Amino acid sequence: MRENVNVLTMSATPIPRTLHMSLSGIRDISMLNTPPFERLPVQTFVTEYSDGLLVDAITREYARGGQSFIVYNRVDGIDGFAERVRKLLPNLKIAVVHGQMPAELSEKVIGAFSEGETDVLIATTIIENGIDIPRANTMVVINSDKFGLSQMYQLRGRIGRGNRLASAYFTYDEGKQMTEVAMQRLDAIMQCKELGSGFQLAMRDLEIRGAGNILGREQHGHMEQVGYETYMKLLREVIEETSGSAVGAEKDVTVRTDYNAYLPVSYVTDEEWRLRQYGNISRISTIGELRRMESTMKDIYGELPDEVINLLTVALVRNRASSLGADEASLMRGESALVYRSAKDVPSDFASKVEKAGGWIRFGDKISVCFASGKALVRFLCR
Repeated sequence: MRENVNVLTMSATPIPRTLHMSLSGIRDISMLNTPPFERLPVQTFVTEYSDGLLVDAITREYARGGQSFIVYNRVDGIDGFAERVRKLLPNLKIAVVHGQMPAELSEKVIGAFSEGETDVLIATTIIENGIDIPRANTMVVINSDKFGLSQMYQLRGRIGRGNRLASAYFTYDEGKQMTEVAMQRLDAIMQCKELGSGFQLAMRDLEIRGAGNILGREQHGHMEQVGYETYMKLLREVIEETSGSAVGAEKDVTVRTDYNAYLPVSYVTDEEWRLRQYGNISRISTIGELRRMESTMKDIYGELPDEVINLLTVALVRNRASSLGADEASLMRGESALVYRSAKDVPSDFASKVEKAGGWIRFGDKISVCFASGKALVRFLCR
């Protein structure tokens, strides 16, 4: 419809495809991390539902002069559920709102709740956007395992909007066998409860649901035909080419080493997180990135074992060797080397740099840039 249009998108939790487009460079991204003055994090609980839990949570909020939300996202059963709640809490004023009510009636119900005329609002997800009621600081979500991650985050954002501590209870049926993805979502909403954690939660949503299709309608899912890593590599090359940047051909460098280099199960006990950390480590290409990864892992898991330090170093050597056009690398306690299959791949100024670093070049079927030890090779690559 129009050329040269600037678009600003604002979101508490960007959908996976939108976030992926920002991370890959197709969109620019800025983050607002400063919360409103006196805003407090919402206490978040993931637990089995019981009438006792509901009564206790709502009663405690009422006792301090506040209001509560109960999210029940089934229109056909919401009135029956409301009658059950009225029997559990006979002294409280309870109202119901959902999307199939006439607009005038739903506006009247929400207006009355906003004015403090009712104590509890039982609602569907119609309340997830645009509701700002500072006196409402308790929320109980029924069957939360059926909600999306960003949807739960938006619902939680309806409470704690003043300077009073708020509590959100994401409940599921007692004894219910949940799917693995549902458990991951509930774990994520439990972990991401600090102020400004929307971006962190959106990243987790991206990992759970996949990046989507930037050229189609799908907002989630992986690029199954070529694999996600290959897709990302191709996408980066196209972006660099379109923006006029030089596109460098990356080589898949094989590193031989006699060091033990892996993540021990005793160090990173969770299998999913262990695989994720392997992915993070594989992208280390500078000494600064290596130091940051060391610091991050130390904060999360404790002091790094030698095997983990070795793994970080192997990743650095592999990526630095690739950027220098090498085909292979050896990282040994003794002689270590970068190996080139062709003389034309060796950088033109290598000879003097290698000599200054105490190394030497060996010619044969392959060209080996040699150093007396693995540490000497790493020092050379990090100059």
